[in-house]
Amino acid sequence: MDQIIEFSLQRVSKAITEKPFYRAVVQNNGIYGHKELAERLAARTRLEAANLRYFLDVLADEIEKLLLEGNRVNLGRFAMGLAIRGSFSSEDEEFDSSKHK
Repeated sequence: MDQIIEFSLQRVSKAITEKPFYRAVVQNNGIYGHKELAERLAARTRLEAANLRYFLDVLADEIEKLLLEGNRVNLGRFAMGLAIRGSFSSEDEEFDSSKHK
């Protein structure tokens, strides 16, 4: 699997360091939902797309439950976990949905 992933670089504010730095933003070529994914899987297997859609729904439900319980999910080639964005001004600051995501 030797694919080239296209990306652009976006400058990050210099506020933290003297020297500017950049972050990579991956270019998305499309969005695949469970229907499209099931059709691609069905084309490569002997399973029917409808059964694969059902399986993907169940899989997504279980992954969501695991993540919301505070777990990471490792599927071998990729792993998922929750992250919180936003800064906290002190160690005892509570989560604020207007500042944190």
